Amino acid sequence: MPALESLRQFVQDKEQDWYVRTIALQGLASITLKNPEVADDIFSYINSFYTNLHEDMDFRVQAANTLLDFVRSEYKESLLAFCQEERRFREKEPFPIVAFDEEDVERIFSTNSKHIALYTRDWLSFYDEEHIKKRQERWKAEAEKKVERQYEDESEELLEPPAQETPKIGRNSPCPCGSGKKYKKCCMGKDIKI
Repeated sequence: MPALESLRQFVQDKEQDWYVRTIALQGLASITLKNPEVADDIFSYINSFYTNLHEDMDFRVQAANTLLDFVRSEYKESLLAFCQEERRFREKEPFPIVAFDEEDVERIFSTNSKHIALYTRDWLSFYDEEHIKKRQERWKAEAEKKVERQYEDESEELLEPPAQETPKIGRNSPCPCGSGKKYKKCCMGKDIKI
């Protein structure tokens, strides 16, 4: 709850990239899990972004996805309408890909299958001493493996015999077959091994 107003300010800040604003928006949705008394207000707020035609389409899609993740039935009709709007918008793109379509919305609402794992994750655990220690150990092991692979690659190069250059034979040089004739009069043009 203490983050509520700060997150709202981030979501409203159009100077921020749509992805940063999306993370703040998802943070707001996460607050509703432990504070259901603010859920209606927060989801109405999220709805105001994906229905706003002046917002960035990628941000609007993420706002709509958030409401779809929580299966908020009061927004089903506007989500269905948004599917059509996004499809028309994406038709202008060389490879039009929509985030979800009407079938997805109908299926999710008919099964009432919420997808809230993202919203229940404790993101601050990243800073726990135990997690930091595990990351540092993993990074150290990865660095050691990289060094080992580098040494293996270098030793493989050393084990390979150096490529021997075939001496170039001039046309008027003695033929390498040992006949005593000039190369041009003997083996030139024939497939011979020196």
